[in-house]
Amino acid sequence: MRKFALAGILLVLVLALGSCSNSSRGGNFQLYLTDAPIAGLEKVNITISRIEVRKEGEESFSEIALAAPVSVDLLQLRDKEYKLADVNIPEGSYAAIRLTITEVSVVWNGRTFTLNIDPAYEVTVPVAFDVLADGTIKIVLDFQADQSIRGDSILGFSMIPVITVKSIGH
Repeated sequence: MRKFALAGILLVLVLALGSCSNSSRGGNFQLYLTDAPIAGLEKVNITISRIEVRKEGEESFSEIALAAPVSVDLLQLRDKEYKLADVNIPEGSYAAIRLTITEVSVVWNGRTFTLNIDPAYEVTVPVAFDVLADGTIKIVLDFQADQSIRGDSILGFSMIPVITVKSIGH
């Protein structure tokens, strides 16, 4: 009889510990990108190879798993949102998102200009958001191509990425 009582106590402890671990689950993190057109250019193609988030109070970033680098023509995003990521991340308060841009090209008058971005651009976007257990957070970033791209077909084009937060929703 004592063996059954001891086994019952152990079972209750295992179940209790298991239910505690459920509270450390994460939530769904969805990251979208949007943009408005830029006068004079036909395309602004960018490739994002890494997306990272930083928890509030921490110095280091944590990478979000991407199946492959994401390439998108920013000028096709007028009044649209392009999903960059849809993953689960640990619950908690976050303070920033960082995008790593590894390739950029612009098309002007049918000619493609590839921008030299060596080393890659790491753009940190300060944004406070909370990820709740079993919840969903949707963040839309606005890549402001009209403020990011400079130059012309004679002197060449350059980019200093300007990215702002358009919206945060649950």
